[in-house]
Amino acid sequence: MFKSWREGAVHWSSFDTPWSEADGEAYLAALRALKDVTTPFVIATVIENDIGAMAAEQRREQALIFKSIKSHLQSLCLGMVRVRAQGSQADDATMSKGFGWPVVSVMTREEGRACAAAMLKASA
Repeated sequence: MFKSWREGAVHWSSFDTPWSEADGEAYLAALRALKDVTTPFVIATVIENDIGAMAAEQRREQALIFKSIKSHLQSLCLGMVRVRAQGSQADDATMSKGFGWPVVSVMTREEGRACAAAMLKASA
């Protein structure tokens, strides 16, 4: 199940089971919509449960979307917060390097909100 919403300048997405092809398409649409954002923002994702791998076609589309909007994201995205029950992820540094903005994993939504607020405040 995929959900997306905004809390001010924080663009939230939630990933949970059950996961369907329609959820993958909704996620890709939300990702595409980031190209229309014109003010600084933070991306926050909540991984409720492991949804497994996305369909290969959707993974390719995700890569193409990121490639097409990378410079736009790098100019406005202040960071990414990943909320996961297991907390810090070994790939945060690798993702930060690839995206060009900080990527931080936390364990709760409250920590995620605080981290996103700190990213926004640091840029003000």
